Amino acid sequence: AGCFWQEAGGGRCAESCVIADASCFGVAEQWSAPCPDAPAPDCGSQTSCDTCVGAGCFWQQAGGGNCFESCMIADAACFGEADEWSASCPTVECNGQSSCDSCLGA
Repeated sequence: AGCFWQEAGGGRCAESCVIADASCFGVAEQWSAPCPDAPAPDCGSQTSCDTCVGAGCFWQQAGGGNCFESCMIADAACFGEADEWSASCPTVECNGQSSCDSCLGA
């Protein structure tokens, strides 16, 4: 996009590095600096497919539903967004849920 990010002052996106003596991330003609690593998503605390995938994690329904940083259970459907593929969370029928937890976690 031709933009540059500087974290100083709460973060600023601009067409150039405008804050002196502050780290600047982006791609210029003679240099590039990728954004610093984002904190790892909190996958283990997610309890539904939608919130799991929304946190940048992967959901697998096997075993009652689990949220991981990658697809961990072999031979089980995996929902999320990777570099080369994506799979949307399945549509869930509310009427088939047998408990409050399964209903809200659907």
